[in-house]
Amino acid sequence: MSEAAFSELAQKATSLDYNHRVLLLTLLAQSLHNEEKTAASTKKRQFGREKGKFSYPINFDDDNEEIAKLFGVL
Repeated sequence: MSEAAFSELAQKATSLDYNHRVLLLTLLAQSLHNEEKTAASTKKRQFGREKGKFSYPINFDDDNEEIAKLFGVL
């Protein structure tokens, strides 16, 4: 936002009546709170932490018929 645009917005905000200024500041405070909450909840993922603890078949499709039989599809 440019300095001129900010100045114009600030001027318009000061011309609002008290209730509208309170509403505007409340919305701004909620927005900032949500932004902080989002930033705090985004944690870096640690890849490889579970390395070697799980195994899976190289080709998932090899077991399709056996799984289908278990579920009574075939």
